Amino acid sequence: WGYETRVWTTAWARPTLTYLPYLPASTSISYQYWIASKAGEYVMESSSRKRCEPGDGGSAPTVVSLPPPRRELPPHRLVLAPMVGASELPFRLLARRHGAQLCYTPLLHAEQFVRVCHQATDRGIGALQTCPEDRPLVAHFCGNDPQVLLAAAKRAEPFCDAVDLNLGCPQRSAHSGRYGAFLRAPDAEDDAMDRTLALRIVSTLARGLRVPTFCKIRLFDELEETLDFCRQLESAGCALLAVHGRRRGNPMHRRSGPADLQQV
Repeated sequence: WGYETRVWTTAWARPTLTYLPYLPASTSISYQYWIASKAGEYVMESSSRKRCEPGDGGSAPTVVSLPPPRRELPPHRLVLAPMVGASELPFRLLARRHGAQLCYTPLLHAEQFVRVCHQATDRGIGALQTCPEDRPLVAHFCGNDPQVLLAAAKRAEPFCDAVDLNLGCPQRSAHSGRYGAFLRAPDAEDDAMDRTLALRIVSTLARGLRVPTFCKIRLFDELEETLDFCRQLESAGCALLAVHGRRRGNPMHRRSGPADLQQV
């Protein structure tokens, strides 16, 4: 990944990542980042900094054309996790009646969600059905094509408060569909998750949406491997990370042992 410079402006502003080759500590680097002016416009500012030694300075801001700022996610503490065959609208409303403050949709397949047969109504699109009482809501997607996922997420934007990328589903359908914990390109020859592809998807969503991008993962065999992936996801634009405390296992035995709460 090389050396990374990342700047967060406000809670809703988009992070811009600049990946640079490794530089000695004495080397000065130049980069650009987006900031939000008091008038609500996005402006671009150029600055020069030393590695690990932030300083002041820079040229005058220049107004640029960007999408509207991200919508802020309402406060929440009690979260209803996504469940296969149980996270549809009626169950979410029942859970909210008993205290849930943030809910996820069922798993939505991006390739199916973008099909023209799924027409938008005032209540949603396809399997994404909602109502004013069903907020805040996270649209839970799977897929392996960054542009298809972005197109699906853009369709879902008017009906949700965040978009979640599933990187943890261990089921046989995920293995054959090359998504979730088995995310990989169509021409991949092994079962290993393609982390470069996962990070490219997260970056594409984070840069292209007006709502935050969330991710759901499972544990890797080694703690440091899990932490490295978490850091990479954050750097790519992941705003919230959900961790399923089990390992991926294999397509025939997907629940590999009990939850490892110590690693969580």
